[in-house]
Amino acid sequence: MRPVVPDKGGKDTYPYDRNSDLKKTFWTFKTGTNARKYFKKAAVPIADCLAVMVEIAKYNQNQLGVLTATEQAEIDAKLTCADGITNKIDVYRQATAPLMDNLGSFCSFCEIPVLSDFDVEHVAPKSQYPSYSILWENLLISCKPCNQGGAKGENPTRSFVVSDWLNDVEPTDESGYYDEIRKRHYIWPDRDQIAYRAMIPRLGFHDGTGWQLIPEATSIDTRQTYYVSIMSKREVYANIFVSAKAKKTERKRVIVILTAEDTAGFTSSVAATEMIDLCRLNTWRTGDSPKFDRRMVFRTKTWFTALGQLRTLRNAQANSPAEFDDAWTAMLDVASTAGFYSVWVRVFDLGADTDPNGKLYVARFVEDTDDAGRFPNTRTSKVP
Repeated sequence: MRPVVPDKGGKDTYPYDRNSDLKKTFWTFKTGTNARKYFKKAAVPIADCLAVMVEIAKYNQNQLGVLTATEQAEIDAKLTCADGITNKIDVYRQATAPLMDNLGSFCSFCEIPVLSDFDVEHVAPKSQYPSYSILWENLLISCKPCNQGGAKGENPTRSFVVSDWLNDVEPTDESGYYDEIRKRHYIWPDRDQIAYRAMIPRLGFHDGTGWQLIPEATSIDTRQTYYVSIMSKREVYANIFVSAKAKKTERKRVIVILTAEDTAGFTSSVAATEMIDLCRLNTWRTGDSPKFDRRMVFRTKTWFTALGQLRTLRNAQANSPAEFDDAWTAMLDVASTAGFYSVWVRVFDLGADTDPNGKLYVARFVEDTDDAGRFPNTRTSKVP
């Protein structure tokens, strides 16, 4: 996962962040609407609107206990105006352009390129934690498979946070939920500087009975080549060396998975596993997710694309510095189109090649792709 700078490059013209005074900022409701009837006024502080939605979220998660008739009537009244407030919450969609400009056209979670079929994703789901539903800090870019089909969606729910993380003790305010999600669980690209190091892409193959990881030094042998993808089955085949001692390549079904790793100074594998499970980042079988899920296929294909580019760079460098520079520029264009930043970093890092000036390919790649047209606002000091 590509780590990005904490403010994601700034919110540009998007209006709301954690410094916004939502008690002094208003939403206006038209005469005759349920929200206008409930609040009994046209202009309502945004904080009051979101407070209503928090109560509804608690109610939907059975967190209000047994209600009296009066309390139930109050909840019913709030439910009647929920649609009107939800329409106002949709202001978060205005963050689409700033997010794309500042993070690039890639899913923040799986790193697949996204152009039109994507979501402005709420880190803390908006239906569960409405207090954060419009705040810039709570927004990222997600492809559909990372956010739907049994993946992130509305998870983690309020009831899950309380029962699984807080020993059935509800937080005293909404920040207690948010801090659990953001600070103590999962790996987030805009918060965790170890995002790349905690989830490492690894090449594996199917030996007929199960998946086996290929030794890392062998996995970047540039004599290995992509063969074909069968999209209907989400399968990728390549000509690979199945072990360090193999003398020739074999055609095998291959896969690039993300492995949860502990990093220096951090016990991060638990949080990394939580994120892998939350977005189902290692899903590949037809029965595991909707048919539109192609993340594993394209991540695996990108590994072999990166190997091909590594081979080209080595050959160009053997000829002349000028030819290498041309090949390098072409490679940057290929990588920016293919996406899966972590795959490129891993292949170049394992290769440990240096350019004609003695600079590691991986260091130059991280530096040269950190611009608006490629992979903007990467936290480059934390990669690889």
